[in-house]
Amino acid sequence: MATTFIPGRGLGAGISLRREFLPELSKRAEAGDPEVTNRIRWLEVMPENFIGRGGTVRRALLFLASKFPIAFHSVSLSLGSTDPLDRELLKEVKLLARETGAKWVTDHLSFASVGGAQFHNLLPMPFTQKSAKFFANRISQAQDILELPLGFENPSYYIRLPAPPGETEISEAEFISAVLEKSETFLLLDINNVFVNSVNHSGWKGGSFEPALKCAREFLDSIPLDRIREVHIAGHEETDVRGKPLLLDNHGASVRREVRALLKYLNEKQKISTLLLEREMNIPPLDDVLSEAHLLWRSVHPGTVHAFVQTPKTRTLLSGHSVQERSK
Repeated sequence: MATTFIPGRGLGAGISLRREFLPELSKRAEAGDPEVTNRIRWLEVMPENFIGRGGTVRRALLFLASKFPIAFHSVSLSLGSTDPLDRELLKEVKLLARETGAKWVTDHLSFASVGGAQFHNLLPMPFTQKSAKFFANRISQAQDILELPLGFENPSYYIRLPAPPGETEISEAEFISAVLEKSETFLLLDINNVFVNSVNHSGWKGGSFEPALKCAREFLDSIPLDRIREVHIAGHEETDVRGKPLLLDNHGASVRREVRALLKYLNEKQKISTLLLEREMNIPPLDDVLSEAHLLWRSVHPGTVHAFVQTPKTRTLLSGHSVQERSK
């Protein structure tokens, strides 16, 4: 039986369930491999990857759902769009959630469609009180269909849509706070997105990320941290544009030192009870992902006593240096 979720206690450390990991993870979970069960406690599933799938994929998902608590993280609900809610998709997510016993569902504070056209990208909403009220109403309607708790993630974004005529633009922190104030939903805080947005829109001066870290800490100080149910952490890609870094939230690398520092800062202010490591590109061996997830958990809960197997990559992380730190 999967571990029962106890509100307020959280699920511990988890990873995104990639289809690439299904065969190995299923086999090792069935064998009770402690190198799996001692390092993660739950799995996050993107329902769009499994809706309508049968055969071995479906059986593997349902088997893993019997071994681990499951939560859903969607990218297609387009909750910030003015298009009608996709009720058929919501019903399919609801059905799969019932089959897997999913504890909750999350999507993003963004939109992915206009006029029925899907962009396959998460686009930011205008940061206004009116947009916050609109999103709060949409997430409430979607939650009624799902009959499950539905939360939202703070997205990364590369442009900011201006406030429509007659509306006043507010900060991202004020926008998130307004959505939470106007609804009964919860926040999935992506700590990597906080850093990415801070670098891209606020701070990098003289070769130092300290201005961005200061901006990120101020952001965390400005939102209602008690509304967080889950925390995401991931790596990103760094490119240069006219001599300045542009960070791309591609979940394609190990978590860098600055983001790990923000994770610890967050935990000092609000204890993290559910932590999820995302890895969606440049997929390493399963053991590397498991070890990094557990290492991140131990960084904020050092008293955790679990088996921990070092790999070359986690030995690098334990040394205190990110595998992708900016070259000097």
